[in-house]
Amino acid sequence: MRVAFALTIALSLAATFCAHSGEDKPTLPEVVVTAKAPKPEPPPAPPEPPKVQNDYANAPTRQTPGGADIVKVQKFIEGRTGAAVDLFEGTPGVFIQSENGAQDTRFSIRGSGIESEGTGIQFFVDGIPINEGDGQVILSDVDLLAVSGAEVYRGSNALRYGALGLGGAVNFRARTGYDSCGFGTRFEAGSFGYFSESASYGDVIGNTDYFIASQDLQSDGYRKHSAEDNQKFFGDVGMKLGCNIDNRVYVSVGRLNREDPGGLTREELRSTPTHANDDAIAMDFHKQWETARLADKITMKFDEDQTFSAAAFYQYRIQTDKQFFDVDDPQGIVRFHSHDVGLTFNYDNVRELACYQNRLTLGFTPTIEYESDVSYENDGGAQGPQTDGDRTFAANAVLYGEDQFHITDKLSAIGGLQLINSRRHFMDQFSPSGIANRSRVQDFYGVNPKIGLLYDLNDSDQIFGNFARSFQPPSFDDLTAVRSSAGSLYHTLRAQTGSTVEVGSRGQRGRVEWEISAYHTWLEHELLSLANARGETIGAVNARSTIHQGVETELDTELWRGIAARCCNCDHDRILLRQTYTLNDFHFQNDKFFGDNRIASIPIHLYMARLEYQHPLGFYAGPSMEWNITRYPVDHANTLFAEQYTLLNFRTGYKSPHGFTLFFEAKNLTNKTYAATVEPQADARVGGPPDAFKPGNGRAFYGGFSFKW
Repeated sequence: MRVAFALTIALSLAATFCAHSGEDKPTLPEVVVTAKAPKPEPPPAPPEPPKVQNDYANAPTRQTPGGADIVKVQKFIEGRTGAAVDLFEGTPGVFIQSENGAQDTRFSIRGSGIESEGTGIQFFVDGIPINEGDGQVILSDVDLLAVSGAEVYRGSNALRYGALGLGGAVNFRARTGYDSCGFGTRFEAGSFGYFSESASYGDVIGNTDYFIASQDLQSDGYRKHSAEDNQKFFGDVGMKLGCNIDNRVYVSVGRLNREDPGGLTREELRSTPTHANDDAIAMDFHKQWETARLADKITMKFDEDQTFSAAAFYQYRIQTDKQFFDVDDPQGIVRFHSHDVGLTFNYDNVRELACYQNRLTLGFTPTIEYESDVSYENDGGAQGPQTDGDRTFAANAVLYGEDQFHITDKLSAIGGLQLINSRRHFMDQFSPSGIANRSRVQDFYGVNPKIGLLYDLNDSDQIFGNFARSFQPPSFDDLTAVRSSAGSLYHTLRAQTGSTVEVGSRGQRGRVEWEISAYHTWLEHELLSLANARGETIGAVNARSTIHQGVETELDTELWRGIAARCCNCDHDRILLRQTYTLNDFHFQNDKFFGDNRIASIPIHLYMARLEYQHPLGFYAGPSMEWNITRYPVDHANTLFAEQYTLLNFRTGYKSPHGFTLFFEAKNLTNKTYAATVEPQADARVGGPPDAFKPGNGRAFYGGFSFKW
């Protein structure tokens, strides 16, 4: 073709030359230029069918050499959203149950939190701590409908947030104006007088975005004297202060009034699970609190590889607890107000080191809590004479660092170190005549190393392993729960320490995605809570030596695709099966009193499965099962047991692409009577049958709808 084109140009120039020379135009032969037609483009290939998890390869958990999981809020809002148990249901390695069907939950990872809610686990919102200064956390403070998701890092895998407790860390991701633009509202109603209404609004204006949300939740409760009334407000405002500087302010306010029905004996659980403890009604057991929290976080990006963030927070709480009272066990009515203040500093550097990829994280988190407590006699639910008074001061300083160095394209090594200094200062403010002042100060120090390896077998499959030390100082509930007629008795405890070895694998093959972790922990001075015969906590003890070991597995399988809906330009319908299994094998080791007995109050084998049909137009439906496979001990002497149980549930709903959702959910369809949680005892044979059992809800139905515009 190039020759024909050149010949044409030459002939044209020659003709032009002849015309200017005045000579007659020569007769030239006809020239025909031809070219092959271009090959037609092949038709576009049909889109690949969706995988079980499209963003699997980019999940942040793939940079973690151990057990970790991402909890997606999209599944949470497909059913009831009344408590944290609804969000974390089926999360591998997490034992979470509702106390008496209320928002109050028992949350445990790898045996942490046995003695109180969330202890041994660090909780965050966008990397800002929400635990109280002595380690405890109240999960019902968190407005879960203002959360876009949560990261669960089990054990030492939480060092990226500075946490190296036995349980690990949970980081909630707050919704913003960028992911929640517009107005939204949600209504839910169901059995036992359950009703929840919430509203939210988010928007982006120039360099500023904002999000606000409120929730009102009320319930009469499955049991007598278990009503709940809870209101929450959450808001955040983000501002871009420059090309590389962002600032976000968080505000949350909440109030709660919750009746406490107390615990039941095993025989009462079997015969009258809806009844309340007689003392709970006679003395009007319940909790009331109001809380407010303010936080500010600034993030600076020096370049694409370096990020620095700093945050400050303040939280105030005023609370009243009405509990049992008599001369031998004077808990009574406790009123307290607390102030929590803290700072966080974090630096991330992701750039090459010696021509190899490297990620460095450094952080420092100092926090303090000041609390004032006053106790009174509980005279039939009315406030009687003062019986106790104290002030407490808790301080924590955590310095940490973690580095992940890629030795090869497939193998990376992780090393880290955490330094901890914690103080617990108890100041006695109530000293009857003849009783010495019981003020005490304890300091705790921890040095916790971590090492790990992460190997990519291919683009989707990994194997990993790590070793780390853990550290947990006691809370004031551990140190001062024991009371006498002379007030609180401070008893000295040691910090809980441990060494953990963990190995596992994660990956994806076609329609199957999995993760499995196995760990073994040697604990020294484990903080184990004990309760009296009425199921009330009477304090903690240090067990000399204990073992925590287990397996945490998750298996997601797409069983069938394209059943009733097939097309080239849209998703097929499909059937998904999600399964999780957790083994909690915790026991004493040559203990003076308990030998090699199992540690009480945590189920041993937990299996959960959900089978769900999903249609591309938004319809979904399917059953689920929760199976506590074997009985487990209520006391450390292993003489009293909570029975195994199986719960069957069903959920269906519709999600419109235009923002409208509708759901119906049935829980415990067989109306199984079971203990959702138990209060651990030392020896259930002492003092008569203990009121240690907290029943779970019976058969219940819930429904609701939401819409956005």
